[in-house]
Amino acid sequence: MFGFRLLKDGSGFVLDGDYRALVALHEVIHQANESCVIKDKEGWLLALAYDVRKTIEAEDVTPIGDEFERRWETIKKAAGLSPARPIPFNPAPPPNLIWPALLVQTRMLREALAFMDSTKLQQAMTYALEAVVEDAIEAAFGPKAAGVKAAYQRINPRDPAPEQKLGSRLQAFMGWSKIRRRDMLENLLETFDQMYPAKYHFHAQSGKTGLIDPAYFDRFAEYDQAE
Repeated sequence: MFGFRLLKDGSGFVLDGDYRALVALHEVIHQANESCVIKDKEGWLLALAYDVRKTIEAEDVTPIGDEFERRWETIKKAAGLSPARPIPFNPAPPPNLIWPALLVQTRMLREALAFMDSTKLQQAMTYALEAVVEDAIEAAFGPKAAGVKAAYQRINPRDPAPEQKLGSRLQAFMGWSKIRRRDMLENLLETFDQMYPAKYHFHAQSGKTGLIDPAYFDRFAEYDQAE
């Protein structure tokens, strides 16, 4: 249903999929955005819907069957084209899905459905997205994948911290090298925990290494949402 193409810089992947599946996913995300769990209706979950829409519009996603015929007729009428002329269409490339944002968004989608009278289609599309995310983690992080997936599953979307802090974490992540992104994503995901500052000081005193000082993100605070 869905596939992925890893980005060479280690920042995430490009989502692939057939037209109907992507349209269904886009609609499900919009529906989940109305869940009582999602407080900011113009926030990060809606941003995921936007990225999926841009993927639908990308060059390598071609509508098929009756839907293609409807779109073809609409484009012809709007552009004044005859049936024999090609469509002058130069779409933008599909968007890059960046690890910290995508993992928070995917957890938000799952949690939103937990507080809705969800349908089988909504569950199927969410499982399909989760499956491609986990496959991409395995491919991108190799022996570190288990730790990344465990940290991702511990993100609690009902806690406002992940959504509020995502801006600063994205800024930090995108400033890292490819190697550091691979090595530190798990640690970065741990910082979404509202109790992380206390946990950091406890583990730091016990000699644990590889931790990210909460103060490190202060330089990116302008990108976070107000609490």
